[in-house]
Amino acid sequence: MLSRSDRLMALKGILVHGGSSPVGCILIQLARLWGGSVATTCSSRAKPVAQALGAEEVIVTGRGNVEKQLEIRESFDMIFNTVEGSLSHETCLKFCRPGGHVVTTYPSHIASDSYNFLLRPTYNLWLRIKLLLGVSPWGDLVPSPTTLDQLGALVEDGSLQPVVDKIFSPQDAELAFQHAGSDEAIGKTVIRFR
Repeated sequence: MLSRSDRLMALKGILVHGGSSPVGCILIQLARLWGGSVATTCSSRAKPVAQALGAEEVIVTGRGNVEKQLEIRESFDMIFNTVEGSLSHETCLKFCRPGGHVVTTYPSHIASDSYNFLLRPTYNLWLRIKLLLGVSPWGDLVPSPTTLDQLGALVEDGSLQPVVDKIFSPQDAELAFQHAGSDEAIGKTVIRFR
């Protein structure tokens, strides 16, 4: 049986949907380090950055329907969806090869949102009991110190480059948040305090 890292190394076709997002910029680089062939979606402004980070194919958003552009391409082994609301999980699955996976970086709706007035407190109690017993009701989402150390080493040796788009001063914080939430942002938007 293949280990988790061996399975990741066996992945060849990887799509990073939203390659200009802060997470997308890191995922493109990690997928290339894993030996994957990386395609990404991003704005035309971000295309040169995505290519410099290692994306072999860039699907420019804003030039027609992204779904239609993906339909004419080969399926992917893995899709990282970093853009909330743009492509649903089910839509991403359509573009995966059999046995492919979709990883979404934005939170899904929690089950209690659909429960009625009487069931919500029961569900919340169940969650609290699981947490008290040391069991995460959301699965294996605990950051691993080993993984963080490995990522730190990749940054230190230059294999993983942080991408900073714009730096704002504190008095321009509102502009910084507007820029960070726009389609034109590439990587991180920083507010520098002195």
